[in-house]
Amino acid sequence: MPAAKGGSSKGGLTLWLPGLRAWPGEALGEILPRYWGRGRRERLPAANLLDLAARLWNFPAGPLPAAALLAAADGVAVNGRWVIALEAMQIQPRQGQAVVLPMPAETLQVEEMDTLLGAARAHFAGADWEIVGGGPSGRWYVLAQSVPDLQSTPIYAVLGREPLDLMPKGGDAPYWNGIFNELQMLLTAHPVNQRREAEGLEPLRFFWAWGEGRLPDIRPAARWQGLVSPNPWLRALAAWVGVPLLHGLGALPEAELETFWAEAGELLWEWPADWRLEETAPAFAGIVPVLHAAFAAGAAVQLWSGIMSDGMAECVRLRRGDRWRFWRRAAQPGKGAASVGQW
Repeated sequence: MPAAKGGSSKGGLTLWLPGLRAWPGEALGEILPRYWGRGRRERLPAANLLDLAARLWNFPAGPLPAAALLAAADGVAVNGRWVIALEAMQIQPRQGQAVVLPMPAETLQVEEMDTLLGAARAHFAGADWEIVGGGPSGRWYVLAQSVPDLQSTPIYAVLGREPLDLMPKGGDAPYWNGIFNELQMLLTAHPVNQRREAEGLEPLRFFWAWGEGRLPDIRPAARWQGLVSPNPWLRALAAWVGVPLLHGLGALPEAELETFWAEAGELLWEWPADWRLEETAPAFAGIVPVLHAAFAAGAAVQLWSGIMSDGMAECVRLRRGDRWRFWRRAAQPGKGAASVGQW
């Protein structure tokens, strides 16, 4: 475990709750509002989670270039180019709408993926940009030297929703949306996908374009000495800036937690559970020993929300003494920013 910078014996924990995106009333349980009421609250504007992540990681203003980070993690030679990710998906009818869903666990064979990618690269060979494959991830990327005027909707905000109103926007959107539509038609007509459909298998023909941007020339100095997260683009970011990936802190024996925090540096723990679900609050109660141990070791603790419906995120900063301030009233994250259940 890396030690804190400057030889300090006290680390810090930032617990990021991106699934906390509104004031969901009783679904919060009792524990989270108790913490939220004891610390110092701050509200911060953020367009989306990528924008908030850029702030957490000291990136230049604007959304995090998730596609370029994922491409670098997949071994793609980005070389300063603008990148947008093409995430394989399916579109299925749900309650009278066509919604975006993840691809099923069963994936295409490597030979099929290579064949489809080769067809796409050959079809667009004359363009001033290129399509490349990301290897085992199954993700494709578009790389360009110039930076288009294009703003996409991140894939996590699209799943389960009707896609038409969420297509990329901006001055260059008509061109790029036309390209993505052309790619879909090319893949739909390809013999690999026609054969798969005939066999009752899911074809690879729909992609969602997202995460556009280019990597900064200078890698920002991250404050973190460790990351806990299941999120692919956060893990790719950690790899790019050289931050070690850690296992879930909740798996540590309680007897070892205080020693852990006495030796740890600044850690970021992303806990992505959706706070609209009834099981989230009891699950959060299970990681409270981690917070108690961090306080006991003198570590500073921060709790960050996701993006509320008013375009703001909330941060609560707590110090060791704050956990004993029982007289402070519990506070609902996002209260006043949205009606109960409005996500």
